[in-house]
Amino acid sequence: MLTIGTELLIGDTINTNASSLGKLLVNKGLELNHELCVRDSKEDIESGLDFLIKYNSAVIISGGLGPTEDDITKNSLSLITGIPLIEDTVHIENMKKLWKKRGYEMSKLNIKQALIFENFNKIKNTIGTALGCHFIYEDTDIYVLPGPPREFIPMVNDYVLPSLISKNDAESVIYKYVSLYGIPESSLADKITEFKPDNLDLAFLPSKGVVKIRYDALKISSQDERLFLENISDNFKNNIINYSNESIIETLSNELKLKRKSVSFIESITGGSLASSITSYPGATKIFKQAHIMYQDSSKKSYLDSESLESDWKLLSTRLMEEFMHKSSSDIYLVVLGEAGPISSSNNKVGTVIVVVSDGNNVQLTEHYFTGDRKYIIKRTVNQCFFELLKIIR
Repeated sequence: MLTIGTELLIGDTINTNASSLGKLLVNKGLELNHELCVRDSKEDIESGLDFLIKYNSAVIISGGLGPTEDDITKNSLSLITGIPLIEDTVHIENMKKLWKKRGYEMSKLNIKQALIFENFNKIKNTIGTALGCHFIYEDTDIYVLPGPPREFIPMVNDYVLPSLISKNDAESVIYKYVSLYGIPESSLADKITEFKPDNLDLAFLPSKGVVKIRYDALKISSQDERLFLENISDNFKNNIINYSNESIIETLSNELKLKRKSVSFIESITGGSLASSITSYPGATKIFKQAHIMYQDSSKKSYLDSESLESDWKLLSTRLMEEFMHKSSSDIYLVVLGEAGPISSSNNKVGTVIVVVSDGNNVQLTEHYFTGDRKYIIKRTVNQCFFELLKIIR
């Protein structure tokens, strides 16, 4: 992949296309071997392309297809390859109609977004106005796509992936995953070394309490894979999130839907992050009922109709849970209190977190202590809450 854009290198824009492309490719048994990011400069584009075509059978280029003067990708590629650009008149007419529908007259600058390489394929853009292109250079397939992710991803799915699959007879990788929670990466690796197959290379991907183990299923026999997964289950049965590349919230959402259970939250330290996370997935209305964000003590006093609060967070969170279950109707309830810092606003140390979950009958309280900065503690708390919910519904 060759990503073009000075804005990516100076931090104005985050390059999410690279990670998205890597996931899309590996799900089809293909691998992203290199990812280079260069400035909006013909010289940099040329040096990046020269390097990539030496080692790859296909290069996917992203960015620089807009109408302004800094969008130089197609013109630069034409000069580098010697392949002339021509205007796609059909696309120009479609753009004019689109601008008219918006109540504007199309600028002449937009015509450059209809340029394609002579005698090669165009790649339709169903979201935006910049046409993509597919051409062959130095026996390498070159796919040129716009930078905005909402345009880039559909064009990869609609055109690039089918094209790449048609040119590859066999899968180069089949990555599989096991996700676990609450075990330090080093401890997990030490234990797994005792039983993993000798020819199996593992990658450990830790993130805020979650550790994903990735392996290539093509590198081992089905029998060795089965024994490996059985050992994982036997040794870490209380820590397993899933046997996939799903996030913890995806797994929780899917299991709630499968079991037709609804959840409700009282959030303090997480400030609405639990509700935001669960509603970011389709079908949330079937599993999520409500959330109360009680950040200041005054909101907790008001909810409890009390002039004072217990200083012991275990007692306070239990009291909030009792009131929550009395006032609300849900299948699963969760209350979370915590101190994210950087300076404590209570008698509790920064990093202290209390999570209480209930299925209406059983109430389970767990206490945790997380280290790190404010953002890390909050994100770690979110994952802890989701894992506690997974445990109570399983």
